[in-house]
Amino acid sequence: MLTLKLDFNFLAVVMLTLKLDFNFLAVVMLTLKLDFNFLAVFMWSLNLGFHFLDVVMLTLKLGFHFLSVVMLTFKFGLHFLSVVMLTFKFGLHFLAVVMLTFKFGLHFLAVVKLATNADTKHFMLGVARRDY
Repeated sequence: MLTLKLDFNFLAVVMLTLKLDFNFLAVVMLTLKLDFNFLAVFMWSLNLGFHFLDVVMLTLKLGFHFLSVVMLTFKFGLHFLSVVMLTFKFGLHFLAVVMLTFKFGLHFLAVVKLATNADTKHFMLGVARRDY
């Protein structure tokens, strides 16, 4: 029943699970909790060049739902890994960056470009004065 619900072959799931070195039940539970197809998540993870479990762990560390991260990433037109790496580089929680972006009416990519093109102090002063 779970196999039918997830729309792919049970044997393939078991093989992927063995390859990924974690428990099948855990994979199924995470998939159900994340509300979207495991195979889609797995393929997306492979395309980004990192392990599905790493994606889930990063998501849990950042404190919000994986689907929300994916949707925000697609909305803002940035590669998920790039967003996470930039977030770590600038020492800000990703959600905080997004919230600041919404508050100041800027596209997230524009914020990242401003932060990259100027030192942090100048960038923060610019945002505080709305001088952008």
